[in-house]
Amino acid sequence: GGFLAREPLARRGQSLGEMRAALLKGGPGYFYAAGVEDLLGETAKVYELSQALHNLPVDVKRRFAGQGGSSMLGVVYSGSDVGEHELAYDPATKATARAWDYSRVRFKEGEGQNVQASAELTSLDFEHVIDGLYERQNVVASALLGALAEALGMPASTFEAPFASGDMGTIRLIQYPGDHEAFTLQHQDSPGLQVLARDFERLSDTGLPWIDAPLGNKDGGEYIVMIGDVLERYTNGLVQATPHRVVRTAHSRRSIIRFNAVSPDTVIEPLEPFVTSDRPRAYTRCTMRQHMEMTMRNLELGLGSWDAATGTSRSARFVYEE
Repeated sequence: GGFLAREPLARRGQSLGEMRAALLKGGPGYFYAAGVEDLLGETAKVYELSQALHNLPVDVKRRFAGQGGSSMLGVVYSGSDVGEHELAYDPATKATARAWDYSRVRFKEGEGQNVQASAELTSLDFEHVIDGLYERQNVVASALLGALAEALGMPASTFEAPFASGDMGTIRLIQYPGDHEAFTLQHQDSPGLQVLARDFERLSDTGLPWIDAPLGNKDGGEYIVMIGDVLERYTNGLVQATPHRVVRTAHSRRSIIRFNAVSPDTVIEPLEPFVTSDRPRAYTRCTMRQHMEMTMRNLELGLGSWDAATGTSRSARFVYEE
C-alpha cells in the first residue's frame, strides 16, 4: 500500500522506486499491490459469490451466455458447459476456464439478450457485492495509475484522468476446472498463474522460462498487478504488457481479476515524453473502444492476442489505420 497517497512521503517514494524497477528492463514485469486490506479485503465474500454463481444450473447460465449477456446487469457468462468457450489469447491453445464477467460500461452499452433482472442473481446479492468491489478497486486503480505515472517521471494525472472519466474495465470471476487493457489486478486462491521471465530472449534456446507467480495472502490484501496493452502503447513500449498464462493443475482454482481500462473515447497513442530519437514512435493511434472491439474481434476469429514465438502481446502492437 506504499503507493497510496495517504502513505508517508518516504514510504511512498520507496514504493515508486520499487514499482519502476519492477516494470523497466531487467525487472520481473509485474509487482504486488499489498496493504490494501481495507479496500479489497472482502476476498472470502467475493469468492463465495463466485462459487455460488458457478454452481448455478446450466439453464440459468445459458441466459447470460454469448454476446451482450444481460445489458441490465452488465454481466456475461462464458464456459464450455453452455457451449460458449472462453476466447483463447494464445491461438495454439483451447481455453478451459469458465467466467462471469461484469462491467459498468462494456456490457451495458449493447443489446443484451436478457434485459430483465435475474431472480437467481438477485438472491445472491450480486449487484451489491460485485459493484461494491468494482468501486473499491477503482480507488486502488486510480492510486496505482497515479503512482505508475510518477514512477515514470510523469504528472500523476497522466494515466488516471482518462480512467476516472468512466473506464471500460471488467471484473472477472473465473474458475479453472481441475483438468488442465491498461493493467490487471488479480488475486488467485491457489497456484496456477505463471509469468514470463523478462530475460526470455537470453534463455530462448531452452524454451520460454515461465515462472510461478507467488500467491497473495488469503485476506485479499495483496493483488498481482500486471501491465496491459494500454500502458504499453502510452509509453511507446517502455513498459510492456506482462506475458502470463494459466497452467493445467490437478486441482480446480479460482481467481478474482479486474481488467482496468480507460474511458471509451480516450485516444491511446505514445505520449510525447516517451517518443525520442532513440525510441521513435512504434505504435499507432486508436481509441479505447476501437482497441477493445478490435481485440475481441481478433479473438473471436481465432487470431489470438499473444505471440508465443516472441513473448509479446499482438494486441498491444496491433497497427491501426490513422
